[in-house]
Amino acid sequence: MKKQTLVYSAVLLAVAFLAACSGQNYKVASQAYNEMNYPKSAYYMKKYVESKPENADALRKLADAYRLTNKTRQAESTYSKLVRGKKTAAKATPEDVLHYAQMLMANEKYEDAREWFAKYNELTNNSDPSVSLWMESCDSIAMFKRDTALYTINEAGFRGSGDRFAAVPYLNGIVYAQEVADPKAKKGSYAVPGYLDLFYTEKDTVPDAEWTKPVKLMGKINTPAHEGPATF
Repeated sequence: MKKQTLVYSAVLLAVAFLAACSGQNYKVASQAYNEMNYPKSAYYMKKYVESKPENADALRKLADAYRLTNKTRQAESTYSKLVRGKKTAAKATPEDVLHYAQMLMANEKYEDAREWFAKYNELTNNSDPSVSLWMESCDSIAMFKRDTALYTINEAGFRGSGDRFAAVPYLNGIVYAQEVADPKAKKGSYAVPGYLDLFYTEKDTVPDAEWTKPVKLMGKINTPAHEGPATF
């Protein structure tokens, strides 16, 4: 009997510990979401959703975080759980439906996207005229893609890691925005990219030259918050 009591107590302690960790993940994720640090928010909210898969607010914030960091496939999957889930669909908003349709379209699922754009129109009484344009785009996508074989897009091959975008010419090279590690992260915990800084790189003049190692712009332009995109 004593042994059974000890086992039962240990189970209760383990459950309480997991619940506390889950709650902390949600708190950290929500704070990062409110600070618009969406990669960090997604990192912790994903952990929370794994233990609370029917929390509509958590699914929404996770899906939003993926969408706002251009993780379209993860966003589509998470919005799908929100708007289609048996226990979450009733809590989904028209905006959730719209974002789901946009992610379907971004992932080239045009027929499904059109269906959910139409669903959004039903929920909002066609209040947003731009949605009709999205639906027309789904219908005419073949026309837009007819000349894609005429062009080839190659990666620039910059050194380093993290998402990089919005390159603009500057001096002998380019300046672009890149995700960097969260400066507030504790060592050994959250280590995925967080904020944006501006970097500079240039290409040697010799044939088949590679881009030089990117360096942060000098001066006070880069701060612990977001910088970029740049214009000159």
